Amino acid sequence: MLIISPYCEERAFLARVLGELDCEVCLAHTLIESLHLISNRHMAAVLCSETLLDGDWKCVLANLTRSSSKAKLLVTSRRADDTFWAEVLNQGGYDVLAKPFDAAEVSRVIASACGDGETWGTESSEGGCLPSANLESRAHSAGW
Repeated sequence: MLIISPYCEERAFLARVLGELDCEVCLAHTLIESLHLISNRHMAAVLCSETLLDGDWKCVLANLTRSSSKAKLLVTSRRADDTFWAEVLNQGGYDVLAKPFDAAEVSRVIASACGDGETWGTESSEGGCLPSANLESRAHSAGW
């Protein structure tokens, strides 16, 4: 699972929820940081903020498509209205997670995106990805 967000509170909350689902999680603050992870790892899903410091969710979707990734893109947004939801789905995204987050809704959407029998994490814990057991403490100590 990859979380791309410039907001440390968002990354920490999503990492905590994914940790409870026993997911291995990779964190990226920017689009550039996410490119290596997208191209070199199998991800079941990517959670991305609507806007990033160096791009937006559409750039992430384009990179997922170019890399032939089967990861489903979930976009996080404060403006999670019907119009934005339709835009995300029509362009190839999987779903929109409304902010402020509800842990139960995040868990439900992640489970739906990953489906039964899918790989929830990545192939290894190298290169910026942390097993769920180490994630929350590392995220807080690093200021993520």
